[in-house]
Amino acid sequence: MINTFAEKNRLKVKKDDCGEAIIPGKYGHIYEYGSGKLGVCIMSNSGNAFRWNRTRAAFTAAGMDITQNGDHEGCATFDPENATQAKTAMLRAKVRTRRQVSPERREAMIANLVRARQERQSISLV
Repeated sequence: MINTFAEKNRLKVKKDDCGEAIIPGKYGHIYEYGSGKLGVCIMSNSGNAFRWNRTRAAFTAAGMDITQNGDHEGCATFDPENATQAKTAMLRAKVRTRRQVSPERREAMIANLVRARQERQSISLV
């Protein structure tokens, strides 16, 4: 289920220390919770409760269920089909989407790379 969610939202899936598939973010990660739900874990790097308190309020407003509520961190579950909940989870965990390049831009990038390689070879031969 997490792979489908990641593919749909252009996200990168990694394996954590335990070998479980997660979607990493700057302030937490998204993981498979079970029974058709995904979970999001938020961890404060600064050591204060401000980020978690604001995030918890946003999760509650979006209709997400808080499963763990710590001093500086916590977890919530959400329905991946609910666009509001999914967007809130990705935004609060600071999950970065992969860039999507148009076919025209891709061809221009390839042409620039070929030209740069040719220039580098001509400079090294001289």
